[in-house]
Amino acid sequence: MKTYKLQADCLVIRGYTRSTLCDITRRQVYIIDSYVAQMLQKGTFTESELHSIPKDVQQSLFDNGIIFECPAQLLAQFPPINQHYDSPYGIEDAIIDYDCSIKPHLKSIIAQLDEQNCRCVQIRFLPHANISEITDVLHHFNNSNVAAIEVMADSHTILAHHIENECDALISIIAYAAEGVAFEQRAGCTIISVSQAFTGASQCGVVEPQQFNCNREFFFLSGGYNTCLYR
Repeated sequence: MKTYKLQADCLVIRGYTRSTLCDITRRQVYIIDSYVAQMLQKGTFTESELHSIPKDVQQSLFDNGIIFECPAQLLAQFPPINQHYDSPYGIEDAIIDYDCSIKPHLKSIIAQLDEQNCRCVQIRFLPHANISEITDVLHHFNNSNVAAIEVMADSHTILAHHIENECDALISIIAYAAEGVAFEQRAGCTIISVSQAFTGASQCGVVEPQQFNCNREFFFLSGGYNTCLYR
C-alpha cells in the first residue's frame, strides 16, 4: 500500500469548525475542513486515508506541493521541521497606543525601545488625533534604531495628508473607518484602508485577511508568544 507524507514546511492549525494549512516556505495560507486537517496533522497517512477525502482536495494537495508519495522505508529521511524560535533582540516589536498623556514620556519610551534593540513599532492613534500630532510622533523616531514603523489612524485624518516622508522608518499606514478596503503604494509606503473602526487600547487591532503574513519567522514566533503584530 502506498504511503504519503505532508511536507515538513506545511503546518496545520486546527480550528473549531474549519482549519488552516500554512505553507511557510511559499507563504501560502489555505482554509481546509477539519477532517482534512486531522488527516494531514498525522504527517504520514495511507492511500486509503487519502482516498477518504474528496478527489478535488487530493489533487489540490498534490498540485500545490503540500503532500507527496513517500515509500515507508524512506519516511525517516524527512524529519519534522524544528519550530524553536530564537532572536538576538530583547523585544521584537511593540505597540504604542498614543494619546496626549504619552507625549511627555515619548523620548523615554523610544530610548527604552532602543536599549532593547526593538526593530518594529506600530503606533495607534485614536480618531481625535490630528495630523500635527501624528507627524510630531514620527519625527521623534527619526533618530531611533527602530527600522520599521506602522501607523494606524482614522482614515478621515490620515488619507488627506502625505506623511510617507515624515519618517524614514515608516513602511505602512492603516487607515481605519474607511468606506471600504483598499491598498495603495506611496513613496515605498503601503497604505491599507479598512472599514473597521478603532476604539482604543482594549481593542486587539484592525486586521483584514489580505494582511495575513505566513512565513517561518512569524509562524514559529506565534507558537510561543503573543503576536498581535504578526498578520
